[in-house]
Amino acid sequence: MRRFIPFIGILVVILTGAKQTNIGPGPVVLKIDRADADRDQKARILDWMGRTSSVPAEILEQIYEEAHKHAFPDLLLAIAKVESDFDPAAISHAGATGLTQIMATVWEKELREEGVISGADDLFDVSRCMAASAYILGKYLAWEGGDLRGALTRYGGTRADRGYQDKVIGTLAEIQGMKYQTGRLGT
Repeated sequence: MRRFIPFIGILVVILTGAKQTNIGPGPVVLKIDRADADRDQKARILDWMGRTSSVPAEILEQIYEEAHKHAFPDLLLAIAKVESDFDPAAISHAGATGLTQIMATVWEKELREEGVISGADDLFDVSRCMAASAYILGKYLAWEGGDLRGALTRYGGTRADRGYQDKVIGTLAEIQGMKYQTGRLGT
């Protein structure tokens, strides 16, 4: 059992961004600096966003910040990546608009009534589009009893086959995996 204690300590350091405050005989004491861990996670995700998209860094940071104002930011980021490659000005051939490709013809009236947007052009605004997507996803998740695949099927509409769901879920897993990476073992 004693052989596994250092391993567990290292695993905790890797997964949480904790810092060892003493090294040597005796118990390992870990100090978790949540602010440092959050900054590291943000930096890793923004780096990934920049490497996988041609959108300027300041817009990517705004997208990250706006997503994190809502209940499921990683899911919002995954959908934005899959739907538009983080392009707030994207328009699909079917007329879906903005970062997360919302169909204004379907959602504009309800989103206006709920005070999420004031008009369809708001869907090109990062903040309003993220708020609209959070509203829509929340609704779909509730309708589907929390089933992510079911909610994604509704969100993607007619093209939401298993391939679409897998892309979003795979991107979500990639984003969440970045949260637990660290290049600073024990520092």
